[in-house]
Amino acid sequence: MPTTLEAPIVAVTVHPRHARVTRWGITRLTGDHRFVVSGLPSELPAESVRAGGSGPAAIAGVDVAKEIRAQESGPALKALLDQRDAVRARLDELVEHTDLGELRRRLELDQSATAEITLDFRVDVAKGIELSGWRD
Repeated sequence: MPTTLEAPIVAVTVHPRHARVTRWGITRLTGDHRFVVSGLPSELPAESVRAGGSGPAAIAGVDVAKEIRAQESGPALKALLDQRDAVRARLDELVEHTDLGELRRRLELDQSATAEITLDFRVDVAKGIELSGWRD
């Protein structure tokens, strides 16, 4: 049975295309042991995981496996998800009240409509937009 090794993050180095995250855990060993470090991101490339040690012990290998766990549930999670949904809804509402939101809303056209349309938006928002058939 593997032993869970507590290995909190002790250093992070950010590079332009990746980051190096160092975790550190200490344990005393006798005999053969397997350790599990949980809570790693699911997007973590398996080939990027390294292990090191000191003393007379030798590391025989590093295996990376995804552990599928039941999704958390309960009132605390539900409250957070509800809060997230409310924030997203408010953000969408605020975007609709900006000039860009107005422009986007007004330009959503019915594809089956063939009638003449009038474009109504502020000129400073439309700078750099070429409209064919524009009439004053």
